[in-house]
Amino acid sequence: ERFRLRASPVARTLMSFFEIVLNGWNRKDVFNFLKSSYVKADLDLTSELELRAMEKGIFKGRSAWLSAFPKTALFQEIARFEDGFHEISSLEQFSGWVKAAAGHFGLFQFPDLPDEKTRTDREAARRTLLLLEEMKRKRVPGEKRSSESARFFAEEFLGLLSVDLFSIHSRDRNRVQVYNVSLARQKEYKVVFLAGLLEKQFPIQV
Repeated sequence: ERFRLRASPVARTLMSFFEIVLNGWNRKDVFNFLKSSYVKADLDLTSELELRAMEKGIFKGRSAWLSAFPKTALFQEIARFEDGFHEISSLEQFSGWVKAAAGHFGLFQFPDLPDEKTRTDREAARRTLLLLEEMKRKRVPGEKRSSESARFFAEEFLGLLSVDLFSIHSRDRNRVQVYNVSLARQKEYKVVFLAGLLEKQFPIQV
């Protein structure tokens, strides 16, 4: 079976970090990210910060967060990565920035366990990093587009995260994967059964 990458907790957490940077530190985006179990942050401290932010009436705006919580390391770290984001001028820099942010906040650090959840997380993280490599492969070496910027790269990357599919490969060979037409696209197999083809029930227009 193939799963939508955007539905995986790993991708959702990474996307929420982009939302902070792109949407002006909206309170919902900030705590969607910080309260994720995939982020290395003290949950009790994060919950306390959320309550204090509500008491102070902070809704959005980087300056509002930093002035209200000047000694909070989490907000300082996000601000540091945002500063780095605005200095990006190439796809190579963007790819490195994403990997550095994910590594710093512990997004791709998983326990060494064989359970299904961990396998799913690892595959989603692997697919997310592959999307960055695919973006770089599509570029002509030395080509520079006037529209390219950090935001341009981010929007392209988020668009790919939203539509991409991934699968978890099993070592069991004696299995048949069943797909509908939508999920079967872009797949390659040595043996394929098309149900209803000889009976002229597929393909038909409904």
